[in-house]
Amino acid sequence: MTLFPKSQRFPPQKASEVPSPGRYNPLLHDPSQDPWRKGPLEIFKAPRSKESDPGPDTFGLYNPDQQYDTIHGSRPRPRALSTLATPSKHHKELMRLETKLSERESNITHLTETLQKSEQTTKEIRHALNKSETDNNSLRSEVERLKKQLHGVAGLHAKVIELETEHDKSKKRREKEISSLKTELRLAEDRASQHLTDKTNLKGDLERLQTLSETTERLRQSTFCKNNQELMKYLEKVFHESHANQRAREISTSLSRLDDVHTRKVLADRASQVAELVSLVQQAESREDMLYEVFDSLLETSDMQMQQLIDIEVDLSCEREQLSRTSVESRIESKSVEQLLDQQLREKDLECQIAQQLTSLTQAELSEALKIRSSLEQTLMDSSEAYQELSRVCKSKSKDLEKARAELENSSSKITELINSIQVLESQVVQLNDQIRRAHEDHSLATEAWNQKQYELQSTLKKLENSIREEKAKYNKLSGELMLTRQAEASLRGELEHAQNLTTQLEEVEQENEQLRKINDLIMRQSNLNAAEAAKVEKLNNELVSQRNPAQKVKILDRMRREIKEERENTAKLENQLWTANSEIKSLKDELYAYQSVSHPTPASTAQPSTIHNGMGIARVTRPPLSEVMKSLNNRATSHEHEKVEKEEAIRPTPKITTRAKGRLQPSNFATPPDFLQSTATEPSLPGAEVNQTRVSRLPINNNHHQKILRKKDDSKRDKLMANNKNQVDNLKKDHDVGEVSLGAIKMQGVMTLEELR
Repeated sequence: MTLFPKSQRFPPQKASEVPSPGRYNPLLHDPSQDPWRKGPLEIFKAPRSKESDPGPDTFGLYNPDQQYDTIHGSRPRPRALSTLATPSKHHKELMRLETKLSERESNITHLTETLQKSEQTTKEIRHALNKSETDNNSLRSEVERLKKQLHGVAGLHAKVIELETEHDKSKKRREKEISSLKTELRLAEDRASQHLTDKTNLKGDLERLQTLSETTERLRQSTFCKNNQELMKYLEKVFHESHANQRAREISTSLSRLDDVHTRKVLADRASQVAELVSLVQQAESREDMLYEVFDSLLETSDMQMQQLIDIEVDLSCEREQLSRTSVESRIESKSVEQLLDQQLREKDLECQIAQQLTSLTQAELSEALKIRSSLEQTLMDSSEAYQELSRVCKSKSKDLEKARAELENSSSKITELINSIQVLESQVVQLNDQIRRAHEDHSLATEAWNQKQYELQSTLKKLENSIREEKAKYNKLSGELMLTRQAEASLRGELEHAQNLTTQLEEVEQENEQLRKINDLIMRQSNLNAAEAAKVEKLNNELVSQRNPAQKVKILDRMRREIKEERENTAKLENQLWTANSEIKSLKDELYAYQSVSHPTPASTAQPSTIHNGMGIARVTRPPLSEVMKSLNNRATSHEHEKVEKEEAIRPTPKITTRAKGRLQPSNFATPPDFLQSTATEPSLPGAEVNQTRVSRLPINNNHHQKILRKKDDSKRDKLMANNKNQVDNLKKDHDVGEVSLGAIKMQGVMTLEELR
């Protein structure tokens, strides 16, 4: 017996209130419920539900159960003998071991998940490395080419260093941003948990927004209907005005027809009313002038109508802009409403926090909340359906707008019909001119009868005709010179157009060159950024090559050799393409330099051979002065210019000489009365007045006879020119000197084209 028992080495620790990790896990096997433990032994009948703190293990050095011994008067017993004496302690140790096993299993599962994630990341990294290898292999050729081009550039190295420093800074910034984004994600998750509670309060707000959208749509519909009504009224006004203009035109045509009937009746008396016919011809000319004025006024009215239609389109665009502005204002109002709703939501958040502190929800309330949630989801579905209906309404409105556009197109078609009616009126005017021509033919027959009666006046008429022929010859000479000058101008215009086309082609080439420079800069930046990655890839490749497996090593080396061969082939192809592109650029520049205008050589230098530009076999083309061009063009004409003239005649209405011009410039086949002869005899004394009085009619009149005469003259000139050109070519061959001729002269001769020159 010891009077003073040994004290405990460590003070007893309080049991923690926090449960262990595997505390609530279900037990796989309870040893207390084994069937062999249900025997009559009293040891196993002890209560097993009590739990006591075993305390620290003393390894049998002293008695930790001093209180129990003092109460029951038992001697102290060593700890080593009583560690597993009772089944409760054994059960506790089993539970502790099971908890450890569960913790280890959870750790194992976590580690397996981390392993799977790491494997996925390694696969992604390998895939990225393969991609980087392919990219590097594709870029090595370009990098080598660029290195060859940039051996002497030293300033780029400093730029590369600066870019690397900036890249490191950007990496650090990205890491900081990623950390901040992670914190923001956590905050966002917290906010999302709060917003789930706010869904219930948004139902009324959605209904308010729906009402606002319905009101705005009604306003838009009303404004759209008003605008359509105004457009219809305006189009009706335009249609009535065009109808009134058509009536005025019909009245003018009826008046012209009545005048024609009157002239026919007057022409019935032929011989006795020649003087009256002359006056009627003058009246017809004045009426022609009136018709011209009416035609010009009609054209002006059509232009005014087109301007009005353009104004209508501008008004429509303004109204569309107003509608867009109203939509923007409605959006601003909706934003203000949303801000108010956000304030209300914040206030409601505070109220919810206070309510959460005061009350705890029961299971019945949770079920009610779930029901409310389902009802809210139904309301959200209803709102989505309403939104779809609104979208359908918007589509219907867009269809209405398309209908309005179709109506505008119909109105434009009506305008085209009006233009067609104007063309019909023009054809009627042409018919009237034909009738007037017939009247002139009748007049010629009457004058032939008058010629038989007045044979004595033919001598004087012949003298006048000779003078008129001389004036005609002068006029034809002047017209020929004008035609030649126009042809020279057209040839120069062709040269200018060709030069402009070449300049546009060179501009395109320069744009492509700038784009290639930009691509080169981008590739350089990418190569600088990929330098570090390439070093890493080289390290990995070295590790792969230095592995001990010889078969794998041989495969890797074979693959690398194949890739090197492919890269060499690609580099050869790219070099060929670059060489061809540079050669094309040089050829285009040489052509442009060849087509530049150069001072015309003196006659002393004609014996020298023509200049060859850069040894390319292209003769430099010079442009002689205009004096020599005019001399050469007096005996030349081109089929190209005749085709242009024919095209212009097909586009424009060919003018015709009026009856007054006919009487002064063309020889007459009949005798005129003595009064008319006296008036014509006095006119040649004033040539200036004669030129001012001749007025060419502007009506589109068929002049097939006049065109046939011009074509015969052109054919004869062409034959002469071909003969002259042959003689010139023979002379050039004899002299063995390649003369420098302008492009305009070559085009007019029709001997060579620009493609043949190239």
